[in-house]
Amino acid sequence: SNGSGDGESRAADTTDENGKTPEQLYNEGTELFAQKKHALAAKAFQRSCDISKGRIGVACTNAVYCRTNILDWGTNGTQFDADMNLVETITRMEVASYRTVDASGNVHWKRSTSAHPHMMLGYPVDSNLKRYVSESYAAMDEILARVSESGTELPSLPPDLPYDQDDNRAKYIFDVADSGK
Repeated sequence: SNGSGDGESRAADTTDENGKTPEQLYNEGTELFAQKKHALAAKAFQRSCDISKGRIGVACTNAVYCRTNILDWGTNGTQFDADMNLVETITRMEVASYRTVDASGNVHWKRSTSAHPHMMLGYPVDSNLKRYVSESYAAMDEILARVSESGTELPSLPPDLPYDQDDNRAKYIFDVADSGK
């Protein structure tokens, strides 16, 4: 705080020069992205990322995604290298925070990662991170697919789900071998 008690210092840390919050900048970036204005969207997402000090991880990863769409890799690729490091850092932090494995080996996610699986496909990042991103979206999408239309109920899975992927492994291997692939 600046000691004046008026919140001025806090506001300077949580808004941009136009008084927009990180959330407002993120929403602006989303609208610009929908309009395919990737350069402007990247700037709005990056401001959201910077002002929130990375708290809004999806703003950071969306800024990266927009820059890769317009090939904005910086001088000698330095922005690209920084962007890939940022995606890896955010994803590692989110995996540590959102992913748990219970005593039975079942994986649980509190929420999906900021980076989207389609973003990660072309990024030269650790392949385990790509797996975790995909896993997080699969876990969350499955729940969203079952939620009631009113959004207030989550029906149970049918009794034969989730199935054990090893149950039919021998059959799958046999089918593939039989097909000559």
